[in-house]
Amino acid sequence: MKNSTSHPAIDRFLRQLRAGGRTNMYGAVPYVMKTFGVDRLTAFSVVCEWLDRQLESAPTQDAAGKPKGNISKH
Repeated sequence: MKNSTSHPAIDRFLRQLRAGGRTNMYGAVPYVMKTFGVDRLTAFSVVCEWLDRQLESAPTQDAAGKPKGNISKH
């Protein structure tokens, strides 16, 4: 597996794994290892990259799920 930040098949697999609720994403490494036949370091790297991309694309929210910022309702 090359050092690319794009792994469409693994990205799709991780989205489905998260949606299925079988494990939290910190437990995804063994699933990626088994499904894609990669070593632990590679799987860890790919999962971390995926998690980083999810955080970058997610809207910023507080702990209660409300948007952060200067949004006020008066």
